[in-house]
Amino acid sequence: MESKDFALLNTIDALLQEGNVTRAAKRLGLSTPATSHALARIRVRLGDPLLVRSGRSMRLTPRAEVLRPLIHTLVKDATRVLSPQAPLDPRTLTRTFTLCATDHALLVLGPALDRLLTTVAPQVSLRVLPSEANDWTPLRDGTADLSICLPGTFPSEFRRQLLFHERVVCVMRRGHSLARRRLTLARYLAADHVVVASLPHPSQVDVLLASRGQERRIRQTVPYFATALQLTASSDQLLTVSESAARAMSASCPWYCVSRRCTCRSTACICSGIHVSTTSRRISGCAA
Repeated sequence: MESKDFALLNTIDALLQEGNVTRAAKRLGLSTPATSHALARIRVRLGDPLLVRSGRSMRLTPRAEVLRPLIHTLVKDATRVLSPQAPLDPRTLTRTFTLCATDHALLVLGPALDRLLTTVAPQVSLRVLPSEANDWTPLRDGTADLSICLPGTFPSEFRRQLLFHERVVCVMRRGHSLARRRLTLARYLAADHVVVASLPHPSQVDVLLASRGQERRIRQTVPYFATALQLTASSDQLLTVSESAARAMSASCPWYCVSRRCTCRSTACICSGIHVSTTSRRISGCAA
């Protein structure tokens, strides 16, 4: 069908749905003669009468019976595509969104995201997939809608938005020998550390230390921040972690504690379960 014939689709639909020229004309807002002339053009174009007289009424031809649902669906789809988009109302949105995220992102953002969805979009569901090195692959093939990742890890073709800047803290169990001493860089490097590496690339803290020709003693490497915090609470290992992740665990587990934001390099705070201190040299913007 040529482009000029698409204007006849609405007429064809009205004729096939009504089965009567007069009723089709009223439906279209046209005169009966104009609709009759349109039917004549359609008959020539399709090579089929579509409507034939049967006694005092009209009936659809076999081909018209086949075309009737197809044309109706086509007209409905075209109308929907060409109509102005209605404003999105999140409260009536029913959909499942798929998110790629590490457990750090869920620790920090999960509760707030859940509260937001409950309030703003109560019928929306969230499915979280473990974050991988190439999170853009599920985004590109459509199996995921969003990824929460470290800056600079995604190709430039994807839209990105900075969520927040992080401050790292050093976490240790209450009663740790270093909790009562100034945490110098030398003591920090000499202590045993548990490191979170959920993706196949080194910790940014270790990358930064290596760039300065320094190295810390890594005793364990685990994939989850929650596991690392639990190990830290029951051993002498240190954990360098984002302050927000430590605070999140403090809120859910009484034996964890997060220090207040400190301006002094060696300020320490001891509360029940976990001691949190800033390292003697600030390692800004990194996560263990």
